[in-house]
Amino acid sequence: MALGVCAAMLTLLATIGLLGQVVIAKHRAAAAADLSALAAADVVRGLSSGDACEVARQVAGKNGARVTECIASYYQQSVKVQTAVSLPRPFKAARQEAVAGAPEDPG
Repeated sequence: MALGVCAAMLTLLATIGLLGQVVIAKHRAAAAADLSALAAADVVRGLSSGDACEVARQVAGKNGARVTECIASYYQQSVKVQTAVSLPRPFKAARQEAVAGAPEDPG
C-alpha cells in the first residue's frame, strides 16, 4: 500500500513538473516573439540596419526560441513573427505570434 501511494505521488509530481515546463516555455515563446517583432519592426521602419527577419532570428535565439515564420512588410512598415520553444516529449513546441510596426491608419 505504501509503495502504491509513493508511486502515485511521484507520478503526480512528475506531471506537475511537466506542466510547469509547458507554461514556462509558452511564456518564453511569447516574450521571444514580442521582442523579435519589435526588433524587426525597427529595421523595417529604418530605425536599425540589417535584414528584418535575420534580426528577428537573432533576437529569438538569444531568448531561447527559434523563428518559425517571419513576414516583413516594408510597405506597411510592420512585421509578423512566430516563434517556437522546444519541450520534452510528448509535448509539441510552444508557439507564439507577435506583430509590431507602425500604427494602422484609422481612416
